Amino acid sequence: MKGLLIKDFRILLHQKTTFLIIVLLGIFMGTNGGNISFSMGYMMFVSATLTITTISYDYFEKGMSFLFTFPISKKLYVVEKYLLSLLIGLVVAVVGFVLNFAAGFFGALAPWDEFAVTVVATLAVALLMIALYIPVYIKCGPEKSRVAILIVIGAIAAVGYLAYLVIKVEAVQKMLMPLAGVLENMTAGQFIAIGVAIWAVLMVISVVVSLRIMEKKEF
Repeated sequence: MKGLLIKDFRILLHQKTTFLIIVLLGIFMGTNGGNISFSMGYMMFVSATLTITTISYDYFEKGMSFLFTFPISKKLYVVEKYLLSLLIGLVVAVVGFVLNFAAGFFGALAPWDEFAVTVVATLAVALLMIALYIPVYIKCGPEKSRVAILIVIGAIAAVGYLAYLVIKVEAVQKMLMPLAGVLENMTAGQFIAIGVAIWAVLMVISVVVSLRIMEKKEF
C-alpha cells in the first residue's frame, strides 16, 4: 500500500502546476466573488479527477503488466485508489480552511459552520464522483472510459428526469403523501444519518464492483 501511494504521489508531482492553477483559481473566485464556499467546491471537484490521472498513467505503455510483476494484489491496487481519492480530498479540505482564514483579510470570510458543511458535502459528492469513475476506468481503460462515463452520466440524468416526470403525476403524488409527511417531521440529524448511510452503501458498491472488474482483468 505504501509503495503504491508513493508511486501515485510521485505521479501527481508532475501535475503540481495543474494543482497550483486550481488553487489560484479558487483564490481568485473566492476573493473576487466573495464566496469562498463556492471556490471550495470548485477546487474539490476538479482535484478529485487527479486520482483518474494516476490510473491513466498506470495504463500507459502496458504499465499495468509491469506493475503487477511486483508483489501487489489487484485488491490492494483498487483499495489504494479509493484511499488516494480520500487523501487528496482531505488535502484540498485543509487548503480550503487555510484559504477561508486568509479570505478574512479580504472581507470574503465564509461563516465557519457554513464553510465546514460545504467542505464535508463537497468532499462526499466528489468521492461519489470518483466512485463512479474508478470502476469505469478500470473496466474500459483511459481511451474508452471517456465515452463510457458520458453514457453512464447520460443514463443517470435520463433516469432522474424520468423519476421527475413520474413524481409530477397526480396519482403518484397522492401515493407519496405519507412519505412526504414523514420527511417533514424528520430532524436535521436524521437527514444527515440517512445521507451518510446512503453514501456509505454507494461507496461500498463501487469498491465491490471495482474489485470484481479488476479480478477479471488480465494484463
